Amino acid sequence: MIYSMTGFGKNILTNDYCTVKTEIKSVNSKFLDVRFRLPRGFNFLEIELMKIFKKSIIRGKVDVNVEVQFKKAVKIPKINHDTLNLYLAVLREIQMESEVLDDIRIDHLIHFEDILEFSADTEAEEKIGTQIVDSVKKAVDELILMRGNEGENLYKDLILRIENLESGLKHINDVKDKVFDYWYEKFRKRMESLDVDFDKDRITQEAGFYAEKSDITEEVVRIDSHLKLFRKTLEEENSNGKKLDFISQELHREYNTIGSKSNFSEITDYVISAKTEIDKIREQVQNIV
Repeated sequence: MIYSMTGFGKNILTNDYCTVKTEIKSVNSKFLDVRFRLPRGFNFLEIELMKIFKKSIIRGKVDVNVEVQFKKAVKIPKINHDTLNLYLAVLREIQMESEVLDDIRIDHLIHFEDILEFSADTEAEEKIGTQIVDSVKKAVDELILMRGNEGENLYKDLILRIENLESGLKHINDVKDKVFDYWYEKFRKRMESLDVDFDKDRITQEAGFYAEKSDITEEVVRIDSHLKLFRKTLEEENSNGKKLDFISQELHREYNTIGSKSNFSEITDYVISAKTEIDKIREQVQNIV
């Protein structure tokens, strides 16, 4: 089964401590690249969450956004009285030396963050952390489901294009043996247009030489093998976009060789059509995991 690298997953979980909303979106990438946006104070979960993605997602650029609405405080504030008194003393000294008569207000003091100390509610923090991990897991499941559905659509499209290539290759194989006749007629007509005597054996020799130079039997055999391998790879249990991309490159190379060897229009027309199909295939496989 093949999977697309494009997908979206969403989940919302609620408990007595919080409501967690997770959204995950993924797009194409050569490697696995996961970027987290977690609530402040919960970045320590990245290591555990990364394990989930490495286990489930092989490739793709993945953005993970987690929002938490807290129902209970995780950090409990407490005044550091010693630090507060030090700042008050400094501010009063500034008042006296600068002869500023303004009162000292709370908004002056809150700029000094170390006036407040925060003690963690361990139980709440643990429950919220577990809720975040569970929400991300469920969102990942949704992401994988969507990537699988997108993969099914890619599979159907690729199978159709491979069938088109197989049909075109059969036609090329059927007409490739007509190349000798093509060259023979070409040389004969040229001699007739020049109104000169010609030796049929000589024309036969020349036609045979060019027919041998433009022989594409090896390329046809290799293309047939590549198409079978492409089909087999599509049916494999594990999605393998890199392998499919490599095979499609090889197909493109073989058709280029045929195009450069053959001047026979019945072949070159099919080569052009085949290369168009392969370009579309290569574009599609870039999105496969």
